[in-house]
Amino acid sequence: APAPPPRPVEDDDVISDDELPPHLAQVIGKKVAIPMQQGGGYGVVARIQDGICEVTVQGRDKEEFVTSHIDELILADGTKLGRFIRKGEPDVPPTQPPAPAPAPPAPAPQEDDGAFELPDPPLPLEVGCAVVDLNQNNRKGRIVDKSKAWFKVQFPGDASVKSLQKKSLRAIPESQAAAPR
Repeated sequence: APAPPPRPVEDDDVISDDELPPHLAQVIGKKVAIPMQQGGGYGVVARIQDGICEVTVQGRDKEEFVTSHIDELILADGTKLGRFIRKGEPDVPPTQPPAPAPAPPAPAPQEDDGAFELPDPPLPLEVGCAVVDLNQNNRKGRIVDKSKAWFKVQFPGDASVKSLQKKSLRAIPESQAAAPR
């Protein structure tokens, strides 16, 4: 069988525009500010490959190109090119690692009078008993009503009662109950 005809080599195997993923293709033709270290001014993105943009410089006597990393270019409206691309494309890895998530706030230290110990075995949850809400930093309250799986709890300082499920509540001895406000 005859060998297949050799493919024409496009300059250094540059990806042609129609093979670019859409989030990169939308950048071709965009006006960008050229970084000062490359002479400043404005240009138009002509090509992009592996995060490197080839920019046609505007307003110079002869046609000139500069190449810049995508994160060094800024669109004419001031948006960073890298950010513009990533806006619609979550899987493009940013060049800088994302900032670590803020550490969860440390629980507020309990005041001494707020200290309590959970009795063992646990006390039964019933109307009128003092409780702590494990989901609210062990906030102390009192059960004022009960229906099926829900307990209505009055917390000091709250105008209305809260409906809470049994799993977030623990009964505490009367000696450790919240002082009424």
